[in-house]
Amino acid sequence: MLSLKINACLNNCNTLTITERTGLYWATYNPGGYGTPNQSIANVEEAIITIESLTDGVVYEEEFDVTAILQASTTGGDLLQVIYYQFEDGRYCINYKVTFNDGSVYSVTHKLYVYCNVECCVNSNAVDLSKNLCDVCNADKIKGKAITMETLLYSLIASKAAGNDCSFENMLIRLQRICSDTSSNFTIKSCQC
Repeated sequence: MLSLKINACLNNCNTLTITERTGLYWATYNPGGYGTPNQSIANVEEAIITIESLTDGVVYEEEFDVTAILQASTTGGDLLQVIYYQFEDGRYCINYKVTFNDGSVYSVTHKLYVYCNVECCVNSNAVDLSKNLCDVCNADKIKGKAITMETLLYSLIASKAAGNDCSFENMLIRLQRICSDTSSNFTIKSCQC
């Protein structure tokens, strides 16, 4: 049976490249590929990619018709779509659906986890740490903030790797709060010793 495969790669949080990875049928190594005994690329009637945000407060939903690209493929392993968009931190669902001329429909879903902005915030804080470590009045607060942020970022990355959506969202929200917090708890202020 045909088993669709896609790859989604996000570069710099503003370029999403989606590639078809189903490939051609090969009984031993790729039994889910295009071609006999499975559906053939020549019989593709429609191929659609839909991307939507799964994160509260992040509104993004887009649909891309990649029918002509797939129909022109000879390998079932071609670039389908490049999307130039500044993705906000959060979770996204990429759905790839292919309809064939006999009415059969196959689809695959891919999750995309984005955390570029909070990662940049954590890295910027590390730079602040290195610049202000000699400030004896704020050193403990600066180190505490850096440790908290690094720990949350590593937890967020581990949540992504484990596919734990709830934990990913929780860590992301906590990091976003710290990064946007202008209260004295996390703001590095000059010392008045």
